[in-house]
Amino acid sequence: MKRTSFCILLFVTFLLLTPDIHAADIPPAFQGLLQRLHRDGIDHGYLTDVFTRRELELMPEIVAKGLIRREARLNYAQFLENYALNKSISYLKTHKDILSEVEARFSVPAPVVVAVICVETACGTYLGRYTTVNLLATQVLSAQPEICQAIYRLIPPEEKKSLTLKMVQKRLEGKSTKAYRELKAFLNYTRDHGIDPFSIQGSAEGAIGIPQFLPSNITLYGSDGDGDRKIDLFQHEDAIASVASFLKAFRWSQAGTCQKQQEVILQYNPSRYYADTVLKLAGELKDSWR
Repeated sequence: MKRTSFCILLFVTFLLLTPDIHAADIPPAFQGLLQRLHRDGIDHGYLTDVFTRRELELMPEIVAKGLIRREARLNYAQFLENYALNKSISYLKTHKDILSEVEARFSVPAPVVVAVICVETACGTYLGRYTTVNLLATQVLSAQPEICQAIYRLIPPEEKKSLTLKMVQKRLEGKSTKAYRELKAFLNYTRDHGIDPFSIQGSAEGAIGIPQFLPSNITLYGSDGDGDRKIDLFQHEDAIASVASFLKAFRWSQAGTCQKQQEVILQYNPSRYYADTVLKLAGELKDSWR
């Protein structure tokens, strides 16, 4: 009995004297974010594992580039060149079974689905190069004065002529609010699917997978295309079904005019250049699908 009591006392003493290694290893900039995510229902142990990883880092230079990004400067014409067209036609043929299935299931034409995937990720061959968890965490924290100023310093001098610090602060406040929703959805997704969050790379805005969904859209519009009861946006069947599901949700079947169709595509990406390119490419693919 005495020996048992001594062992218990020794164990309690060990717990009291042992420092909280995980908490000490969490960089100060991320500690408040961890607590906020925990209050919103994400397991503290999981968050601790994420925020003590060596790969965790801020990415202010990527956020700075996003602030000066202009859709008009992007080369959307490349998706209408012969190389991209042939690649899209090949994608139509390779995935004709699932495309036929989702076309019937969601009433969204296969050429439109493929056009979206082509413009988003070159038919799944380029998924982005930014570690999503780091990018979203940086966007969430970007509204903090010291991080905001660090981002502003990275903006080229010529851009600062029309972009003041006050303007940047306002934009980052809006971006921070949206990014928190996406980070929370992203961490829930990786936890529920047993995915290492640092293994996922995506766009400069935090979109991921073959269809480049924002994480919060996975639950809303993601669809299981291969029948395994999972939604894996890095798998073509699920990606195809998810694009069709998204377009159906915004009433593609009722978009009888080009203008209405453009409005639906704009829900996917709010860029006129993007929407025009998707519709033009889909038009080019119609004969190949027939």
